[in-house]
Amino acid sequence: MLLGLGDDERLYAVAEWRHDSRQTRRQMTDAQYSAAIRRWLAEQQVEPEWTFVDPSAASFSTQLWTDGYPGIARARNDVLDGIRSVSTAFDSGLLRVHSSCSGLLSELPGYAWDPAASDRGEDRPIKRDDHSADALRYAVHSTAHEWRHLIPAPADQEVTPRAAA
Repeated sequence: MLLGLGDDERLYAVAEWRHDSRQTRRQMTDAQYSAAIRRWLAEQQVEPEWTFVDPSAASFSTQLWTDGYPGIARARNDVLDGIRSVSTAFDSGLLRVHSSCSGLLSELPGYAWDPAASDRGEDRPIKRDDHSADALRYAVHSTAHEWRHLIPAPADQEVTPRAAA
């Protein structure tokens, strides 16, 4: 998922790369994934400042590092906080998704809470067809410190500065 900050100070998911092993009927190695992503980014004519990788994909991070890929970082993978970050960005009008991100756009409506987990008092999303939604969550939540200040305060709430104690 390629996420950027526009001149209008909004976040844009502008492009996505996907490999569907079910559709292609073949898995890719970490080296093949690394090469494919680097080709895709070259086609996009962009070199991202950071690339957030699922912390459970340690061998893939190692492959990217071995290939000399810059700016690799472990994604913040706290699911509930990540979902809140994405929701906040969408709800405030800060986050936009380009129509070319068809995988993400098809996944978002199905990104739902697991009813069996809810019955046990747990908040957990259903883990099905969510690779692009997870990628968006990683990118948005891992960069929240960069964009949270851009969220406008609600018009009906007056913000009063606190005195230092």
